[in-house]
Amino acid sequence: MHVKKDIFNLIVDTFNGLSNTDGPSFRRIVVILEILAKYRSCVVMLDLECDDLANEMFSTFFSVVRDDHPENVLSAMQTIMIVVLEESEDVRDDLLLVILSALGRNESGVTQAARRLAMNVIEQCSEKPEASIKQILISVMSRDNQLIKSEIDYHEVIYGIYHCALQILSGVVPYLTGELLV
Repeated sequence: MHVKKDIFNLIVDTFNGLSNTDGPSFRRIVVILEILAKYRSCVVMLDLECDDLANEMFSTFFSVVRDDHPENVLSAMQTIMIVVLEESEDVRDDLLLVILSALGRNESGVTQAARRLAMNVIEQCSEKPEASIKQILISVMSRDNQLIKSEIDYHEVIYGIYHCALQILSGVVPYLTGELLV
């Protein structure tokens, strides 16, 4: 079991190389990415309870994704993320925060490609994490959790969700209305 975790650690570390499309190992890394997506090998990460590694993988994807990546790279990243979300027994808040952070970070380090990737993932599997995303947004808006507040700009997150999974906002609108009335 420990060996499998080590292998997944190496794979996730390798994904950092996706940021350099001109690098000598880029094509090899893409093959690894595509195999992980095609055979849904990332489900084994869930079985091994590699939650932190899944978070790291999502963060890596958001940090390395670029507009000039070939479509197969973007598609494989999206597939892997969707599989992890759909196959998780419970979608963890910390993993959702990684995704939501790509929609609305206070810093300008988020690329348009990362925002699009996050929106595509939310759009494709919005049903499963819907309740958790609503709860996170309500918590942030009611200022119940200052840690989350500092990580995301919830107005940008709401704007992004509006464009990809409008139904998620149904339970959030009353809080938005309340915020506007204050």
